Order: sequence, then C-alpha cells, then structure tokens
Amino acid sequence: MKRLLQSYYWFWYLIFCLLSFSSIGQPTATGNLTYPKRTLTPRNGLPQSFISGLVQDQQGFIWVSTRNGLARFDGKHFKVFQHSKRDSTTLSSNVIAYLTPDAQNRIWIQYESTALDVFDPVTEQITHIANDPLFRKNPKYFVSQGLLLDHAGNIWGIERENGLYCYDLKHQKLTHFTQQTHGLPSNTVRGILEDRQHRIWVITMGGLARLESGRFSTCLRLFRWSLAVAAPCLPTSFP
Repeated sequence: MKRLLQSYYWFWYLIFCLLSFSSIGQPTATGNLTYPKRTLTPRNGLPQSFISGLVQDQQGFIWVSTRNGLARFDGKHFKVFQHSKRDSTTLSSNVIAYLTPDAQNRIWIQYESTALDVFDPVTEQITHIANDPLFRKNPKYFVSQGLLLDHAGNIWGIERENGLYCYDLKHQKLTHFTQQTHGLPSNTVRGILEDRQHRIWVITMGGLARLESGRFSTCLRLFRWSLAVAAPCLPTSFP
C-alpha cells in the first residue's frame, strides 16, 4: 500500500512539473540524431567535479555551480568565480546548492548556508541578498531547488516541513504560508512554480494547490488510501 501511495504521488508530481513546459517535442521524421559528446572535468578547468546546477544566460554562456565555486563555460574554456575572505564583492561561499535565472538575465545563487546572492553575468557583479534588511532580520534555510523568483520580484522559498516563505523586498514584507494559516494541503512542500498567467502553484505531500487571493486552494488532493480527487481549480489543459 505504501508503494502504491508513493507511485500516485510521483505520478501527480510529474504532472505538476509539466506546468512549466508549453509543449513536448516530437520525434523527427529522419529518426534518431547523433550529437557529439564531450566530457568536461577539473582537468578542463572545472573547479570541482560535483555539479549542483547548470544555467545558460542570454549570451549563450553556460554557468556551472559546484561545491568549490561558480564557473562560466564559453564553449572552450572555464572562468572560475570563488569566495575570498579578503574581498566582500566575491561569492558568499564556494559551496553552492542551486542556480536559477530570472527575467533580467541575472543568476540567483543559493548556498548550502542561508546565504543567497544575485550574480550579473554581464558585469560580473554580485549582490548579497543577506545584506537586505528583511533577509538580515529573517534568515531562513531553504531546501535545495526550493527557490522561486516571481514576475513581481518576490522571492519564494520552501522551508523543510514548515511550508514556504515569500519575501517582498520592495515593501519589506515577509509572509509565511502554512497549512494552518493559508490553506496549504500540507506543510511539506516539494515544489513551487509560476505559470504564464503568473499564478503560483505548489506540490505538497497533501496534494497540488494554487494561490488565489492570498490563500492556497487545493486542486488535487491525495488521500492515505492512494486515491486522488481533482477540484474545480485544476485546469483541463496545463499552461
């Protein structure tokens, strides 16, 4: 029964992930294509072989996060960015947990500590979000890949077994969303995204929910006996 419940959970988790895609590619008429493959290691300039994230910027550069700094790959060479105790303009740490881009072509860097940086790949300047008064007053540790930047510039973060937080840096306001206060199906949140209509969706251990007028409305609830029931807010076709 437990395995069956897990199967249902991961099935609906896959559906949730499809919200971030507008279409699914189709096989070409010419059949399978063969692409050249190249293996890149520290011998090629990577700061470390453990890779925690990959991001491509609008200029086409590939950014690689490791546990020993950030690296930019231009197709031939790596340029490495690392933390220095003597320079406050460098990375907050070398141990990077996650990378995510935003609409302004900036790269947000989440560390295994509570630190969070914004990196401009054009100017190579770093902004330490921890210096913001709201973050400095309310430091949180978000789970890996539990970070979302919405269209309004708000920062959403998933805290382990404790719902999620929304940092409104513009108005210096912090909101803690939980099952008890804002209607989450469960305080164990597994994923969060914003669709093309700027709606916030979350997948939890209790089901799928969408933010509506400041509260989460459950669209798909998972029960202990492994049955899933869809609510009216679940779209017939995903955005």
